[in-house]
Amino acid sequence: MPSRTTLDVRYVETDAMGIVHHSNFLHWMEVARTDFMKDGGKSYRDFESKGLRLVVIGVEVVYRGSARYGDRIQIETDLIKIHSRGGTFRYRIFAEERLIATGHTEHLTTDTSGRTISIPPEWLDYLKHLHTLYSGA
Repeated sequence: MPSRTTLDVRYVETDAMGIVHHSNFLHWMEVARTDFMKDGGKSYRDFESKGLRLVVIGVEVVYRGSARYGDRIQIETDLIKIHSRGGTFRYRIFAEERLIATGHTEHLTTDTSGRTISIPPEWLDYLKHLHTLYSGA
């Protein structure tokens, strides 16, 4: 079962047509990704405190519907691939229980200077644990 994040659409997230602007889906995915990491007991802040970064190297969003101000948004997140230098998160975004988007983000791990590095064993084990926890594997 995937991690779940719930948000309410804010007025500032809507465009002149009263519909959530497409760029906000990326913000929601980031919130859901950090919640996913925190759900297992360690936060992304903890990850960064070790001099590590999960850099986004790819994004795909398929829009299937829309949301409006006041809608309740639910984002399901899971880690579908993990390897020594990064991984891929998958998202399903619902508005009032209607699927409105699917997507994924691909990440590489870097140090604070931006150099690609391997994920330290402690964190790789943690991410593998989250993968197992939320994928049911």
